[in-house]
Amino acid sequence: MPNGVMVSAALTDVPRSATQQVMDPRLAELKNDLEKLGILPVYLVCGEEALVVASAAQMIEEAALAGSSRDFNLDRYELSDVPVDTILGAVQTLPMMGGRRVVRVRCREGLDKAASDALVTYLANPSPTNTLLLVAAKVDLRLAIAGQIKHKKGLYSFTPLKAAQIPDVLVSGAKEIGWNLDKRAASMLVETVGTDLLTLQTTLEKLALYVGERRVITVADVEASVVRTKEEVIWEFIDAMAERQLSKALLILDGMLEHGQEPLMVVSMVARHFRQLWKVKSLLAEGCAPADVAKEAGVHPFVAQKLTQQAHRFPNKQLHSIHRAIFRTDVGLKSLRIAPRIQLENLLLEVCAR
Repeated sequence: MPNGVMVSAALTDVPRSATQQVMDPRLAELKNDLEKLGILPVYLVCGEEALVVASAAQMIEEAALAGSSRDFNLDRYELSDVPVDTILGAVQTLPMMGGRRVVRVRCREGLDKAASDALVTYLANPSPTNTLLLVAAKVDLRLAIAGQIKHKKGLYSFTPLKAAQIPDVLVSGAKEIGWNLDKRAASMLVETVGTDLLTLQTTLEKLALYVGERRVITVADVEASVVRTKEEVIWEFIDAMAERQLSKALLILDGMLEHGQEPLMVVSMVARHFRQLWKVKSLLAEGCAPADVAKEAGVHPFVAQKLTQQAHRFPNKQLHSIHRAIFRTDVGLKSLRIAPRIQLENLLLEVCAR
């Protein structure tokens, strides 16, 4: 048996948030390893999937400290803030009041060779009553320390899940905590929210509040509480364009086209917005009071306020150029000679040019 204590019973005391903070099957594998192997003298938890890495580290910490006093037996360090000797001193200090000591080290800037070599020396004869827990986003797995920890079965590297894997992960994870998440609803969540697990977890928590005691999450629930309408997305796109936020506008445009938005509809809405913007700019130039702009332009006061702010960003000469670009794009989309995406991106570049 590896150094340490068996924790099959202790794991039942791990807080629910630690074992089920994210719905990732790899955490179940870690839990199984903790039960089978016991607590090891060293762990390296790393990877770009930040939420899973944090959850895995928390699971190990809670399991290792089961039956110990956290106040006296948990030390936390940032590797770049302290000498390696400080960490080595802590991990060789006997636990107080029995139990086990955990030294958790965040490696924000990774592990360099000097730190790796010093820790490898320690691993040749680690303390049987302590656990060194290294946590990092990126680690060169070719380092000696990584090889040693892998040999001791304490290396857990979490790469981001592929988009196609996530719906099944969401469904099984929801089922584990008593929720019935429809597979199509899970797929829609990923399409709408993206693949970031933290964002998905937050969205699922909101959905759980939305459905209440029904405890069943359907496509209709996702559509009602999460999915934005195509019109809402277009307005967000136009706002980004009018604010000259090119990167944001390109990202929204890509999403709209992926979800089947008609390019001609996009151009039509852009043309409408810039006609309104030109109207507001003309009214202001004629001396119209800002309070009267909404009435004269025939728009809602909130829209008038936004148009007034945007009007100052576009000189008349550029507005003329933008209207010509909109006209060219409209004609080009109807001729189908150039891919719609390219034409819309060119229009974006024209509008966002300074």
